[in-house]
Amino acid sequence: MPSTNNRIIKTEEQYDQALERIDSLMMDDPAANSDAGRELELLAMLVEQYEDLVYPVDLPSTNAVDRFRIDQAG
Repeated sequence: MPSTNNRIIKTEEQYDQALERIDSLMMDDPAANSDAGRELELLAMLVEQYEDLVYPVDLPSTNAVDRFRIDQAG
C-alpha cells in the first residue's frame, strides 16, 4: 500500500524511515507505472535531495586530482 506521508525530508528520523520504505519497495520490485513504482521514484528523489543538503560531497582540488593521477601512473 502506498504511503501517504511522502513529504520533504527534514530530519534524520524521516530520512531513516524513507530508506526503510525504499528497501521494502525495492524488495517487491514494482512496475515503474504502478503506485508503488511511483512512490519508490518519489522517495528516491526526496532522499537524494536530503543527502545533497545534509551530506554534501565536495569536489576534489586540482592538486588532489593531480596527485592521484601521478600515484596511479607510478
